[in-house]
Parts: sequence; C-alpha cells; structure tokens
Amino acid sequence: MGITFAPRLGRLATVAMFAFASGQNAAADEMSLVCEGNNPEWALTLDGSQARFTFPAPTDMDIPHVAQAENREWPRAMTLIGDRDSAIVILDVARDGDVCGAATHTAQVLTQRGQTPIFLVGCCRGASQ
Repeated sequence: MGITFAPRLGRLATVAMFAFASGQNAAADEMSLVCEGNNPEWALTLDGSQARFTFPAPTDMDIPHVAQAENREWPRAMTLIGDRDSAIVILDVARDGDVCGAATHTAQVLTQRGQTPIFLVGCCRGASQ
C-alpha cells in the first residue's frame, strides 16, 4: 500500500492525519510534561491540549490528536500543529537502561525545516518535578 502526500497540506500534516485517524482528542488526555534533548538543543512543554516547542525559537502549538498503542497504555503519539510548524511526538515510559536518568518518559519528535525532516530524541519529566 503506497502513501501519497497532499501537497497543499504538507508532508507532516498528511502523515499526522494518516497516523492518527483513529486517535482520541488530546483534551481527553491531560498530561503535563517538560521534555528536552541536546545535540541539537530542543525543548517541549506539553500541557493538556497545548504545547510549546522550542527548536530553535519557541512556538506555541495545539495538540489536536493523541493516540496510544493498540491494547497498551504506552507509547502514545501526539500531533502538534502551530501557525508555521508541525511535529509528531512519540512518548514512552522511561525504562531501566534508558539514558534519561530520573526522567519519567522518553520523547521522539519528528519535525521539519522546509523539505528536510528532523528527528529529535530526548527525555521528559512531570511539569511539577
């Protein structure tokens, strides 16, 4: 099965719609996390249906969809949509052996600059920690 991209929506938006067509609304999943990574430096704050993604400049984004793995609590995927940027975030519970130390979750972020996809990895902790 091939995937075609709708040029007017952009590749990430098309992938997000395909990947999360059966996902639930983010408002139903109140999660507050602060995520960050380095090499390159980036940061992401998730709070309910809102996010702030900093790479390199801060951008406020909505979280219109959240999906979790079939028949499992984790991992979870989120679409982030801003005025000029979009991203897909995959969150999972941090496990022994992860490089996240005391962090509670791992994060993988797929975004782009123009036509160039960028894949970022990092760790998250509760916003109140």
